[in-house]
Amino acid sequence: MVLNANIIYWRIAVLILLLSSMVSPFISLIYRGYVGLIPLLVISLFLVFSGKSGDYIINTNYKSYKLNRTMFLFLILFIVGVAFTFLRGANDYQYFISIILLPIYFSIGLFSSKNQLYKDFAIKSILVFILLNILFTGQSIGENESARQIYSDSDLSLTSGTSGFWALIGVFSPLFINLVIKQKTVFKKGIYALPLLFIVYKLSFSGFATPIALFLINLLTMGVLYLFNNKKNIVVFFKASFIFLALSILTFFLFNFFLNSNITAIEDVKWRFNNFIENPSGGGYDYGSGGISRFVLMEFSWNTFVDKMMFGGGGNIRATIYEGVIGGHSSAIDLLAVMGIFGGGGAFLFFMLKSLKNSYRLMKYKNNFNTICNFSVVISMIIGGIMNPYWSGPILMCYLLVVNIYKLDYNG
Repeated sequence: MVLNANIIYWRIAVLILLLSSMVSPFISLIYRGYVGLIPLLVISLFLVFSGKSGDYIINTNYKSYKLNRTMFLFLILFIVGVAFTFLRGANDYQYFISIILLPIYFSIGLFSSKNQLYKDFAIKSILVFILLNILFTGQSIGENESARQIYSDSDLSLTSGTSGFWALIGVFSPLFINLVIKQKTVFKKGIYALPLLFIVYKLSFSGFATPIALFLINLLTMGVLYLFNNKKNIVVFFKASFIFLALSILTFFLFNFFLNSNITAIEDVKWRFNNFIENPSGGGYDYGSGGISRFVLMEFSWNTFVDKMMFGGGGNIRATIYEGVIGGHSSAIDLLAVMGIFGGGGAFLFFMLKSLKNSYRLMKYKNNFNTICNFSVVISMIIGGIMNPYWSGPILMCYLLVVNIYKLDYNG
């Protein structure tokens, strides 16, 4: 059964909205996060697959699953690896619940990779849920006090106060920018540009250096990729050079602003950026009370991995210094430290490498701004996962849902 390709079917839309809502801590808190998501998800999946939309999704995914069965297998091996950590000291059930939902995101993301209409709908939904979260909980964030500071003062209860929430903006900003650019009228561009500018404005006062750095890296990466993918035609190359120059100047201006700003809410980010330049081994830390460098924490995890290379040291993945197993500041190395190469950690790293390869292949095949933005997101996601614990929760779910990381049949 084939549905109208130009209309978003409401049953699928409801499912995408529910999955997208997890990017907003405020919204997901209403139904108790992942725990409350389970019954809602079961009902939604029943609604979707009891109608025409179920046949449509299955028929659309059938060929794509065959092409991506290796990715799906390694994703399942990762989930199995996480499950076995509970036999080796783990007790983080919220993390495990979020992990077992990944095949659903994988399936809907795979479906959306062949249906741009649903992909755009998911990107719009995520943008709106991020906006709603800031409007409901983050209006006090501004020049006088950062989200990081308010988060600390509120005894960690501010639902837009974590690095992971702000990383959603930094990592996925190219998709939001592309969404604005692809609109055909000035009015429609404005509808999406205004909320995007607002959340980037709030990001500036988040107090978290990594999400801001990823946003700047994305701007520069988009410009570089656009330039190098448009060299053959002189007219197109001139246009690409202008875009590259514009994005480079914007990136330099914003980076310089954060390096030299005297705004109170930016002081922490300013210090971390300067510290990273002047003392790279500090990793942006040792601020104020003398925090531990991210590289020391990464070395901590790496040493565990070297000692227990095959199946890791066990325990919780998100915990910091979990019983001498991980440093808790790098998803890439933490996964290896906890689960090892054959216990699930290696499987997920393979999954990320396949994502990189598939998205690069898509960019070279289609060579348009859409695929360039998509590849830029994959690069920033990999950087984020190496430098921070970003390969989990809403960031990972959003990645599976809206980023074209899947191998596609270019002949079909």
